[in-house]
Amino acid sequence: MVMGAPLDDARHLAQRYHRMRQEAESQAIEVSKHQSKVREARGNSENVMKLEAADAKLQESRIWKYWGRKQLQQWQQLRLNNRY
Repeated sequence: MVMGAPLDDARHLAQRYHRMRQEAESQAIEVSKHQSKVREARGNSENVMKLEAADAKLQESRIWKYWGRKQLQQWQQLRLNNRY
């Protein structure tokens, strides 16, 4: 049974290689998931910035609309006052 020792060593190395390969695959999956989350978060921050810009424009539009309405009211009041 002199040949048994090298065979056991080969089996042991094969099992060790298999475990290392599984661990490497598991780590690769984790890295892929992490990269996907990072890309998703980056995309979300871009969307948040776009949403904030659109919200600012909407707010500015509301302000202009408010001031326009105030100007119209003042103009109508002046017009009514000048008639009488």
